[in-house]
Order: sequence, then structure tokens, then C-alpha cells
Amino acid sequence: MSNEIRIPITSINGYLYLINQQKTKPIGVKKFSTLASKSTSHILVKVNDFLRSIYIPNNKLKINQQEKELGLFFDQILTSFIGYASLKNIELHFA
Repeated sequence: MSNEIRIPITSINGYLYLINQQKTKPIGVKKFSTLASKSTSHILVKVNDFLRSIYIPNNKLKINQQEKELGLFFDQILTSFIGYASLKNIELHFA
């Protein structure tokens, strides 16, 4: 659970750093702030999931399995790390 919280927070910090480095590039600012917003939403979902699990009687957690397109899944993972990777001068690509 801690990684589910730390990774999006790290992503947010990376994007916020990039936003702060922007001087006069509103298009880039919009893109980075949108990605930071998605990461924040991810944190809220995980926190809500955690809180729901606390209130489940008899420790019975219902798992909702869903099929996901792997390409989209990996693209979302890659996108969440772009800001942090930029801090380290690392380029990420998914083909």
C-alpha cells in the first residue's frame, strides 16, 4: 500500500518541479498540471480504497476483477513517471 501512495506523490513532485521551471510555455504548463491532476486523482482512489477496507466486516474484501488493455495500462504507468524521469534527465519510451 505504501508504494501505491508514494509513487503518485513522487510523480506529482516531478511535475510540479517541471511546472516551476517553465517560464513562458503555457502549453507545457497545462500538460504537466493535467498529468499532476491525474496522479492526485490516483492517490484519492487508493486512499478511498484503503478507508473502505477498514470498514469491511470480518475482513472480507470483495475483489472486483476487470480486464484492461495492457498497452493502455503501460502507457499510464509510463506517463506517471515522465515528470520524475525528467528530473533525472531520463527519457522514457513505450512502443
